[in-house]
Parts: sequence; C-alpha cells; structure tokens
Amino acid sequence: MHPYNLRELTLAYDEQLFYELILTTDDYFSDYQMTIPSLEEVRSEFWLDVPSNTQLSQKKLLGIFSGNELVGFVDVLLDYPESQSATLGYLVLHQKMREQGWGSLIYQQIETQLVQNNYLHMRLGVITDNLPAYHFWEKMGFTPYDTIITDYGEQTNMQKSLK
Repeated sequence: MHPYNLRELTLAYDEQLFYELILTTDDYFSDYQMTIPSLEEVRSEFWLDVPSNTQLSQKKLLGIFSGNELVGFVDVLLDYPESQSATLGYLVLHQKMREQGWGSLIYQQIETQLVQNNYLHMRLGVITDNLPAYHFWEKMGFTPYDTIITDYGEQTNMQKSLK
C-alpha cells in the first residue's frame, strides 16, 4: 500500500485546491518565476497548455494525495511527441513530502501504468542547473539526448526506454 494516492484532477472540481498547492510550493517555481502567478495564469499553464498538434485530452494532471490533502501533482502528455511515447511535464511534491522516497514511488507507479498501456518511451525536460532534479531523473534511468534554451534557462531533455 502506498503512503499516497493518485487521482486525475479536474478543472471544475480541483482548480482552487491546485492553485493553493502551487502557492505553497513556491520554492519549486520561485527560481523561475518573477511574480506570484494568478489563478488565470496557473489555469493557462497547467490545465490548458499543450503543444501544437496535441489534443487537450492527451494531457493528464494527476493529484498526489496524502489522505485528503493535495501534496503534489504529476503532469503527463500521452502519445507525445509520437504514438506510444509519453512526456512528463512535472512531478512536484510539497516540501514537507520530499526526501521520503515518494518521488521514486510515484514515478515508478506512472511508469508501470504506461508499460501496462503499451507505451515504449518516456521523455522529460529538466532545468540543467537544477542538480537535485537532474540527478533524480538519472537515478530513475533517464539519459540526456539534447539541450535547449527556455524562458527558465538551459533545459536538458532526457528519455528512457520503457521496453
């Protein structure tokens, strides 16, 4: 039994709860944001933003709950950038839930579900100078394949075969 549960978040039911989580995980975003985001900005970035040629239905925003408390989230795009590939946008945990092994357990659960649904690859991007995150994803078996410059700085794109 996991110390958490995952469930898909819905804009209609979970928007305010999700917004409050974003505001309380300020260390995760403060390195990359100049101002506190508005509810509308959070809605736009986390609920409605998908790459071109991608349907909103491919985006899954999963809440990580400890009991009834939202303590993190996972953002994943299915069949992106191609069929049978998934792209992880975010895996965020509240500060009080870090360093307890939850990140590894959650990622492994997501990977298991993808494998069961015949996904072959997983991709993600990590800000290159975010060394704890970079090393975490290396530990999860991801390898870098290129770097790009984003609004948040240099990003290393990483991938993993799920076969």
